[in-house]
Amino acid sequence: MDYLTFISKLIEAIAWPIVIMAIAVLFRFQIKSLLHKLGKFKYKDLEFEFNKEAKALQIEAEKIFKPISEKNLKELSLDEVKSYLFEISDKYPRVAIF
Repeated sequence: MDYLTFISKLIEAIAWPIVIMAIAVLFRFQIKSLLHKLGKFKYKDLEFEFNKEAKALQIEAEKIFKPISEKNLKELSLDEVKSYLFEISDKYPRVAIF
């Protein structure tokens, strides 16, 4: 086997993996948003369930953050609401963004 044949076979062998990796890198944000919407993925013996984790996180978040209903919100003063939001933002900085 000469070097030109070797290079040709090497390119032939790695062409599709490189194309797939390039597509994954180019569309990583779109793929990530689709994965968030995906509830269950099953392929042969491989199975993922994403909704269970999301529901578990929702239950944990409800335990951490005492929910403020509209009734409670009307009864609270603006300073109390602000202090509650600042208290949450100190513990969980990502919440402050929302």
